[in-house]
Amino acid sequence: MPVIYVSLGANLGQRFATIKGAFEALKNIPATSGWHISSVYESVPEHGEGPDFLNAVAMGETELEPTRLLEYLLALETEFGRRKHADRSRELDLDLIDYGGITLESETPNLILPHPRAHTRWFVLKPLCDLNPDWLHPTLDKTAHQLLSELPEGGRKYDENIN
Repeated sequence: MPVIYVSLGANLGQRFATIKGAFEALKNIPATSGWHISSVYESVPEHGEGPDFLNAVAMGETELEPTRLLEYLLALETEFGRRKHADRSRELDLDLIDYGGITLESETPNLILPHPRAHTRWFVLKPLCDLNPDWLHPTLDKTAHQLLSELPEGGRKYDENIN
């Protein structure tokens, strides 16, 4: 089964409870298993507006096709109350970072693999390194650890952990 990486982010409401609840909900997606989660990190919003984000990365395995998995992720965002906000704040943001190392550009603009900005985001790479610092970016041929070392420090470890 392909190994998948999903980033989780929240900067509105009960951020930690949302990340924890979303991780538990990921475990209930059919045809997925073996879920693990990174430490939780706090960072300022990428665009500088809104409250600070809490972020983590979950790793699991799936028998679902990427588009079907994305449908489940989008449904979970809705279930957790995600709405559009002018300042790009999020009740919950779930991004499929990698699906078994494949590259994909689908007709759906929400599904590009690997995630097109993952390699530029400290708040994705830092928690990804907790799970697998040797994860190899499918198109850049660099590990998560190498990519993270090219970025400035972008946040801090949050005081609470999910595990």
